[in-house]
Amino acid sequence: MRVLLVENGKNDQDNLEDYLKQDDSLKLIDPKSINNLDENFVAESIPDIVILHEEYIDKDTLQQAKKVKQVLPNSKVILIYHTPNKEQLLQGMLIGLDAVIPYELFIHQSIETLRIVQAGATVFPFEVNSIVSEQLRDIVIDKKELFQEKIKQHGVRLTKREVDIAYLLMTNHTNHQISSKLFLGEGTVKNYISEIYNKLNIHNRSKTIEFLTEIFQSEEYFSKSDFL
Repeated sequence: MRVLLVENGKNDQDNLEDYLKQDDSLKLIDPKSINNLDENFVAESIPDIVILHEEYIDKDTLQQAKKVKQVLPNSKVILIYHTPNKEQLLQGMLIGLDAVIPYELFIHQSIETLRIVQAGATVFPFEVNSIVSEQLRDIVIDKKELFQEKIKQHGVRLTKREVDIAYLLMTNHTNHQISSKLFLGEGTVKNYISEIYNKLNIHNRSKTIEFLTEIFQSEEYFSKSDFL
């Protein structure tokens, strides 16, 4: 396995390099080759894996990583960091890095990590999972809060549970799907939907969905200042 190790301003870089040299299955490529990284990169020097070792993930780090991905599209790129930066960690995932790993974790599982990345796996720390979960949750909450605000401004008074059901109804969930998501019986869901029909004075599912969608997509009932 050919490995290109690139370290920027690290005092302990010999430690990581010497550590990797202990495994006979790895062939380390001269890191100076990164300075002339372009489309004419010597074929024999093309690494299977590029390891970028940084103290802190910042914009410059990600630009360098992106360049490596562009010039060496067939090489796996691993970014190792010491100081976490949640926002930049997520950016690392979005630009297509194959792994973003804390130094302490990598140094203890380096060979295993290299092998699973070469095999096609992607590896990211728990911080990324928490960030993605938080953002997905925020997206759902924001949309539902916006939906609730627009419904209210339109003069429709729904309870919190009715808003939950109306929102799912608008997004084309079936009664069974609604009951599963909200842990309600399907009979209870039907009762709630009937009450929503009464409050909207519409007694047709498709027309109700159309009406709720029009309210949700409208702009005249929503001002950003309402949420500040």
